[in-house]
Amino acid sequence: MVRATSLTDPISGSNITYRFNSIVISSVNAGITFGTNNKPFSEAPNSFFGGTTSGYNDLTSVLPVGNEINATELIDTMVILTQAFTNVRNAQFKLNLTSSGSAPYNVSQGPRTGSPGIIENVTGKSILSGGYIQSGVISIDSGGVSEGLLITKTSINSDLLAACKDEYISAAGNTAIMPTVNVCHASCHSSCHNSRSRR
Repeated sequence: MVRATSLTDPISGSNITYRFNSIVISSVNAGITFGTNNKPFSEAPNSFFGGTTSGYNDLTSVLPVGNEINATELIDTMVILTQAFTNVRNAQFKLNLTSSGSAPYNVSQGPRTGSPGIIENVTGKSILSGGYIQSGVISIDSGGVSEGLLITKTSINSDLLAACKDEYISAAGNTAIMPTVNVCHASCHSSCHNSRSRR
């Protein structure tokens, strides 16, 4: 059997992480529309998001395995890493206007006019908070890998990492339905605050 000459020998968890990042991370970061720096609407809370639209630069700290790994642990490592990216996914955001009225409007967020109801309904690839990491969506075929088996350079780069990339792309298409954000008309805010101050 051929040893993986482009990787450390023996292969370590951190070594696989570096290779994974170099192949898969470009797919993760491609086309991110929404993050803390570019929200679907200004009222969307920062807590929805796990970063900016630039995505991830370094995920080496995601892998909890720091020692040498065998062939079966390598498959588990691939699943762990791929899973960690699945919060970068399609998401739907809705903004609900709870009341209507005349000016002045909700001056802190800009004018919100019209009848009460959903006034924004936006969908796009987003870097969401860690709570939106998906579970049970990554399945990588071990291909007969067993403990003690030596793995070739081709099997790692072309098979395992390509499978990780494909699995991520599929998971990223699962749309997260975000909690509806409610915004009140500014005149309502003023009335509420004024009534509180009079109590």
